[in-house]
Amino acid sequence: MIQDYAHRYTLVMGEMQRVSPRDETGFGRSGLLWKVSGIMVVVLMVIGMVFSYWIGWQIRSGLGELAQSQTIYQKFSGLKNEMEVRRGNLLALENFEVTAGEFGLYRPTDRQVRYP
Repeated sequence: MIQDYAHRYTLVMGEMQRVSPRDETGFGRSGLLWKVSGIMVVVLMVIGMVFSYWIGWQIRSGLGELAQSQTIYQKFSGLKNEMEVRRGNLLALENFEVTAGEFGLYRPTDRQVRYP
Protein backbone atom coordinates (compact mmCIF):
# COMPACT_ATOMS: atom_id res chain seq x y z
CA MET A 1 0.00 0.00 0.00
CA ILE A 2 1.25 3.48 -0.88
CA GLN A 3 1.16 6.08 1.83
CA ASP A 4 0.79 9.80 1.25
CA TYR A 5 3.30 11.60 3.45
CA ALA A 6 2.86 15.02 1.93
CA HIS A 7 -0.87 15.22 2.55
CA ARG A 8 -0.99 17.43 -0.41
CA TYR A 9 -1.42 15.21 -3.39
CA THR A 10 -3.90 12.47 -3.58
CA LEU A 11 -3.08 9.28 -5.35
CA VAL A 12 -5.61 8.70 -8.02
CA MET A 13 -5.51 5.41 -9.85
CA GLY A 14 -7.65 4.71 -12.77
CA GLU A 15 -9.43 8.01 -12.70
CA MET A 16 -8.67 11.25 -14.41
CA GLN A 17 -6.68 13.70 -12.40
CA ARG A 18 -8.73 16.58 -11.13
CA VAL A 19 -7.10 19.93 -11.76
CA SER A 20 -8.63 23.02 -10.30
CA PRO A 21 -8.90 25.83 -12.86
CA ARG A 22 -7.22 29.14 -12.25
CA ASP A 23 -9.27 31.99 -10.99
CA GLU A 24 -9.54 34.13 -14.11
CA THR A 25 -11.06 37.17 -12.38
CA GLY A 26 -8.26 37.68 -9.85
CA PHE A 27 -5.47 36.76 -12.27
CA GLY A 28 -6.44 39.41 -14.82
CA ARG A 29 -5.94 42.33 -12.49
CA SER A 30 -2.71 41.10 -10.96
CA GLY A 31 -1.42 40.14 -14.41
CA LEU A 32 -2.12 43.63 -15.69
CA LEU A 33 -0.38 45.06 -12.62
CA TRP A 34 2.70 42.94 -13.31
CA LYS A 35 2.73 43.91 -16.98
CA VAL A 36 2.45 47.62 -16.21
CA SER A 37 5.11 47.44 -13.51
CA GLY A 38 7.41 45.48 -15.86
CA ILE A 39 6.97 48.06 -18.60
CA MET A 40 7.68 50.85 -16.11
CA VAL A 41 10.85 49.13 -14.94
CA VAL A 42 12.08 48.67 -18.51
CA VAL A 43 11.29 52.29 -19.44
CA LEU A 44 12.99 53.62 -16.30
CA MET A 45 16.02 51.43 -17.00
CA VAL A 46 16.30 52.79 -20.55
CA ILE A 47 15.92 56.38 -19.28
CA GLY A 48 18.59 55.68 -16.65
CA MET A 49 21.00 54.33 -19.25
CA VAL A 50 20.46 57.31 -21.55
CA PHE A 51 20.94 59.70 -18.62
CA SER A 52 24.15 57.97 -17.50
CA TYR A 53 25.59 58.12 -21.05
CA TRP A 54 24.66 61.81 -21.27
CA ILE A 55 26.31 62.56 -17.90
CA GLY A 56 29.44 60.65 -19.00
CA TRP A 57 29.59 62.66 -22.23
CA GLN A 58 29.21 65.93 -20.28
CA ILE A 59 32.03 64.93 -17.91
CA ARG A 60 34.33 63.96 -20.79
CA SER A 61 33.70 67.21 -22.66
CA GLY A 62 34.21 69.21 -19.45
CA LEU A 63 37.51 67.49 -18.78
CA GLY A 64 38.60 68.21 -22.37
CA GLU A 65 37.79 71.89 -21.95
CA LEU A 66 39.63 71.95 -18.62
CA ALA A 67 42.75 70.42 -20.17
CA GLN A 68 42.60 72.92 -23.04
CA SER A 69 42.24 75.88 -20.67
CA GLN A 70 45.15 74.62 -18.55
CA THR A 71 47.33 74.44 -21.67
CA ILE A 72 46.39 78.00 -22.59
CA TYR A 73 47.02 79.14 -19.01
CA GLN A 74 50.49 77.60 -18.99
CA LYS A 75 51.35 79.22 -22.32
CA PHE A 76 50.19 82.66 -21.17
CA SER A 77 51.87 82.21 -17.80
CA GLY A 78 55.21 81.72 -19.57
CA LEU A 79 54.57 84.82 -21.71
CA LYS A 80 53.69 86.81 -18.59
CA ASN A 81 56.93 85.80 -16.87
CA GLU A 82 58.92 86.73 -19.96
CA MET A 83 57.22 90.14 -20.17
CA GLU A 84 57.87 90.78 -16.46
CA VAL A 85 61.57 90.12 -17.03
CA ARG A 86 61.62 92.48 -20.03
CA ARG A 87 59.74 95.13 -18.03
CA GLY A 88 62.25 94.79 -15.20
CA ASN A 89 65.07 95.29 -17.69
CA LEU A 90 63.38 98.35 -19.16
CA LEU A 91 62.80 99.90 -15.74
CA ALA A 92 66.41 99.40 -14.64
CA LEU A 93 68.27 102.66 -13.94
CA GLU A 94 71.07 101.88 -16.39
CA ASN A 95 68.59 101.48 -19.23
CA PHE A 96 66.96 104.80 -18.34
CA GLU A 97 70.28 106.60 -18.46
CA VAL A 98 71.17 105.05 -21.84
CA THR A 99 67.77 105.91 -23.29
CA ALA A 100 67.87 109.44 -21.85
CA GLY A 101 71.34 109.92 -23.34
CA GLU A 102 69.96 108.94 -26.76
CA PHE A 103 67.36 111.69 -26.43
CA GLY A 104 69.98 114.23 -25.33
CA LEU A 105 69.06 114.24 -21.65
CA TYR A 106 71.73 114.09 -18.96
CA ARG A 107 71.91 113.92 -15.17
CA PRO A 108 70.92 117.11 -13.38
CA THR A 109 73.68 119.34 -11.97
CA ASP A 110 73.92 120.28 -8.33
CA ARG A 111 72.34 123.70 -8.99
CA GLN A 112 69.22 122.13 -10.47
CA VAL A 113 66.38 121.21 -8.15
CA ARG A 114 66.04 117.51 -7.75
CA TYR A 115 62.80 115.98 -6.49
CA PRO A 116 62.77 112.57 -4.90
